[in-house]
Amino acid sequence: MTPLVSVIIPAYNAEPYVRRALCSSLEQTYRNLEIVVVDDGSTDGTAPSVQEIRDPRIVYTQHANAGQGNARNRGIRECRGNYIALLDAQDLYMPGTVQRQLEFLVEHTGYKVVYSNALYMYSDKPGVCHKKRGKC
Repeated sequence: MTPLVSVIIPAYNAEPYVRRALCSSLEQTYRNLEIVVVDDGSTDGTAPSVQEIRDPRIVYTQHANAGQGNARNRGIRECRGNYIALLDAQDLYMPGTVQRQLEFLVEHTGYKVVYSNALYMYSDKPGVCHKKRGKC
């Protein structure tokens, strides 16, 4: 069984980042994906940055600026997947993230949501990652 996973990426003026988020989604080890990019009224080059990546798994939609929550909800309405993954436009997935999360959900049917820790990267030290410390 290879369920469809819908990755929803809300994007508002995300031109500098959205390409990296898309590439990290397209390069996942789990391949049965659709990536729904919801452009939340961007006024920069977000649209061309998304549209120049030619992959049939990418679904691009736009609406007037209404905030990240509304953009995510729009993505949920547009998607066709059996599972939904959320990725912000300025973030990226590590290789294998979607596959590991999906395997967990398939093996542990009592769970409905899964998430992962985050690594933080800052522009003044682009090669250094920091893990979040402490409890959630």
